[in-house]
Amino acid sequence: MSVTRCNNDSHAFLHHDQRSSVQGNFVKQVSALVASFEELGNPFTDDTDQLVVLDTKVIGSNANVQALYSADKIGSDQYNLFVKERFVDHTKNVIHPIPQNKLFFFSRLLNAVKLIQTVKLLLHVMTAICFRGYL
Repeated sequence: MSVTRCNNDSHAFLHHDQRSSVQGNFVKQVSALVASFEELGNPFTDDTDQLVVLDTKVIGSNANVQALYSADKIGSDQYNLFVKERFVDHTKNVIHPIPQNKLFFFSRLLNAVKLIQTVKLLLHVMTAICFRGYL
């Protein structure tokens, strides 16, 4: 019988968030956030009604604002369902996974819209080609 020794590497016992590459990325992101605060001012003291992306200075559209409000509602509904199913009704175990939400904001929303438009255009072209008998 062989005995396997534990690896005493300093990274072997670290959580993935404690690794130097993750820490370095975090420092870069915080530095970028501080730089945008210094350039644009503190967004929490701003009394404008507009939603602004800090790093790009892009003003959010009404669709982005609505998406943000719907994300808040989705999160509240999920929380209430979580508490009800796990602590009130006891129909699910506490460790049962919560479904992931795929919400799109700002650039990801714009990229998704562009992708949908491209796919629709390609489908239109392919349909036209098929009806003309070229395929």
